[in-house]
Amino acid sequence: MSSLFRSLALFAALWSLASLALADPPGRRLALEDLMKLEGIGRALPDPSGRWILFERIRPYDSYPDYGFGMYAFRKSGHEIWRLDVRSEAPPERLPGLDPDAHTYLQGLSPDGRILVLIECRDGSTRLVLYDLATAESFRPDRVPALSRLGIHEPVWISDHDLVYAALPEGAQPPDTSIRMATGRARIALWEAAWRGDTVTAREVRNDLAGQAVAGELVRLDVRSGRVRHLADGLHADLSLSPDGRHLAALAMIRDRRRAERDRARLDSVHHELRLIDLATENINAPAPGLDVSPGSLAWAADSRKLALFAVPEGAPWSRGTHQVLNLGRDRLRPYPHPGLDLVSERERSLLQRPERALLLDAGLAVLARPAADPEAGESHFTYRDIAEDNLARPDWYLISPGQPHRNLTEGLEAVSPIPLDAGASHLVVQAGDGIYRIDPSGRQARLTPDGYSDIKVHWPSSMMAAPGILRAAFGTESLIEARTGNTRWVGLIDISEETPRLQHMFGGLGRDAQALALSASGDALLMKQDSETGTQLVLITPEGRARTRLSLNMHLEGLDWGEWQS
Repeated sequence: MSSLFRSLALFAALWSLASLALADPPGRRLALEDLMKLEGIGRALPDPSGRWILFERIRPYDSYPDYGFGMYAFRKSGHEIWRLDVRSEAPPERLPGLDPDAHTYLQGLSPDGRILVLIECRDGSTRLVLYDLATAESFRPDRVPALSRLGIHEPVWISDHDLVYAALPEGAQPPDTSIRMATGRARIALWEAAWRGDTVTAREVRNDLAGQAVAGELVRLDVRSGRVRHLADGLHADLSLSPDGRHLAALAMIRDRRRAERDRARLDSVHHELRLIDLATENINAPAPGLDVSPGSLAWAADSRKLALFAVPEGAPWSRGTHQVLNLGRDRLRPYPHPGLDLVSERERSLLQRPERALLLDAGLAVLARPAADPEAGESHFTYRDIAEDNLARPDWYLISPGQPHRNLTEGLEAVSPIPLDAGASHLVVQAGDGIYRIDPSGRQARLTPDGYSDIKVHWPSSMMAAPGILRAAFGTESLIEARTGNTRWVGLIDISEETPRLQHMFGGLGRDAQALALSASGDALLMKQDSETGTQLVLITPEGRARTRLSLNMHLEGLDWGEWQS
């Protein structure tokens, strides 16, 4: 009896302690209503005039016009396009002339900076929007763009006024933005038809489409006239314009034949065939028959006479792939094996199982690789890797050329980035742990940044159709970088198009938790995002270090008691 009493007394004591721990502390606790009212900030883009910075403002979650955008939740939908006048104290405003009920995303700008490209989604319907920044007029072509966050359907400007993009078949919509709506509508229609009993409600599904092109087309849009012209049949990926603007390389998507073994590096049953389009005549050539080309691998030589790619024979796994170089003058492919090396996979930095993109120099092909497990065997390797695998040898940029021994170009540099900043006929520019380096084919390394720079971070471009880290800036353009000297954090532009780089529009003394979004085209204002427990602020900073809060979001979180996290 005494044992039972002791057990009951212990239980009562524990319950009292638990009740005390669960009691509300002073202040208001986080509630579901707080989460439903959260706002956010997405991408930002400077207006070429230097007056505006455009940005995506994510409206409160409970005010979304629809929740049908695929599986996207907060911070991935609810976007509106706003603009901030960097030359006045006026509050930010919505970009005029757009659909207020749509989810709208920044995609990019035309080469002359006049046309803003937007992606607009509403009730499961997706449109491409061409917005004239000078007149505030917008145009929506009737061809629906193919979407992919993997960057494979990124549109390409072939002139200041001509845009080429992959379009879906008439009546089709991208699954990511329409699947919920389409599923609901189909179920309603089939249910009603079944109850009426006056029509057949069965559906036919075919799996014998191997060898056929994925439905869609490649189109050419003239933004001056609004004219859309057919360029090629079938859906295409990885559009890549030659530096001289004469040719457009693209990968035609073809349905794969069924295989006995699945290649775990493949996301779908599609292979890609190289197409080369002469933009003057619009003639299309297929210069690599029988090869399955990896999207994201196309790389032009600086003189536009050669094109590099990574490919396997149709039906082979990606692990057997090698680089190839197409000579446009001779219409001939030459393999560039990498004996003794194992190519580095994008998957190691959380992207796709494909090699990091190579660079085509006059002296050979620069590839990111590490020594193979058995380099003396003289075989070319591309090993399947997972995210952040342990115990891997360090990667380096190597120069490979048929019949020549490979050369380590970044030997001795620490923490070399897999994404190059620039490349030309006789150089490449890479980021390392202590600076940014220009490297020539002999391996000579010249540091372009001043002494004492550390924690360097380059702001890579992204878009609605490409997650961060997939795109790289056009070579020869300025890049927004962050760096630290001692205890001072800097943000500014680096122009590495010349032998002597220029650091310009440098902003110093930035807070540790502030995130750089965009630098105005005139270089006189830097837009930062500052997140804290009391909300989110858009802060505009001048070169003199003056900081002005221009927009405050989530102020309803101020004074909230967040409690304590315990593990």
